[in-house]
Amino acid sequence: MVGMVVTDASPALMTDHLKPQLDPNIPVLYSTRMSPYCQRIRLILNAKKVAFQVVNVSIWSKPEWFVGMTPVNKLPVWHGPNGHVIYESVIIADYLEEIYCCRRYRRFLPVDPFQKAMQKLRVEHIMRLIEDPVRAVGMKQDLESGQALLDALSRVEELLMDNFFSGQEMGYVDLMIYPWFDRAPFYLKFVGIDWQEILDRVDRIMQWRERMLSDMAVRLTSYPEECWVALLEARRAKAMHADVALELQQNFLNKHKYTPSDSP
Repeated sequence: MVGMVVTDASPALMTDHLKPQLDPNIPVLYSTRMSPYCQRIRLILNAKKVAFQVVNVSIWSKPEWFVGMTPVNKLPVWHGPNGHVIYESVIIADYLEEIYCCRRYRRFLPVDPFQKAMQKLRVEHIMRLIEDPVRAVGMKQDLESGQALLDALSRVEELLMDNFFSGQEMGYVDLMIYPWFDRAPFYLKFVGIDWQEILDRVDRIMQWRERMLSDMAVRLTSYPEECWVALLEARRAKAMHADVALELQQNFLNKHKYTPSDSP
C-alpha cells in the first residue's frame, strides 16, 4: 500500500448482494467506479490522507439495502462513524473540508470567506464550461463533439494563471475539476483527434494535468488510458456494466506495486 491512498478497484455490489461487514469506526464512501463525481470525493479524501472504506455499488442494479439510504438514491454517498449520511459530491466535498481541517489534514480551501467563495465560484465556472462537452463525447463518440470538447478545454485554459487553478499549489479547485480532465484527452484521442493537436491547442492544460499526476494521491485515484477506452467501447457496444475495465485498473495499480487493502 502506498501511503493512505484508497482505490475503488473492487467489484460492484448489486441487487442480490448483502450489505458488507464494515469497520464501524472508519467512514464509508459508497461509490461507483469511473464516475467523475465519486472520483472527486476519493481525490479529496486521498489528498487529505483520510482513512476511509469504499463500497462500490452498481448504478444499474442497486442493492436493496442501499435504496432509500438517501432521498435521491444517487452516488456518491458519505456515511460517517457518527451515523451522518451526506450525498451530492459538492456538498460532501465541502463537508469533508470542514471536518478534516486540523493540522493532521491538508486544508484546500482558504480560511478567508471571500477567497473561499472565489475558489468555489471558479469551480462553478469551469464546470459549466467542461461538464457537458465531456459528457457529450462520452455518449456521442463523434468528431464533432470531440472538437467541441477541445474548444471547451481551450476556454478553460484561459483561466489557468498559475501552476494550478487554485494558485501556486494544488488546491480545492484542482481536486474538484480534475476527474473531467482525467478522461478528456483520452476521449479526444478515441474520437480521432490527433494527440499533437491536443498538445498544440491546450498545452498548458496538459502540463497542469501532469503536475496533478505527480501527486501520488491523484495518480492512484486516476484511471489509465486503457480504462477509458474500454468504457467508451462498452458504451458503443451498449454493453456497459459496473465492473467495466476493472481488471485493467487492477493491473495498472499492480504495476505501481499498490495493494488495495482498504476496500471490502
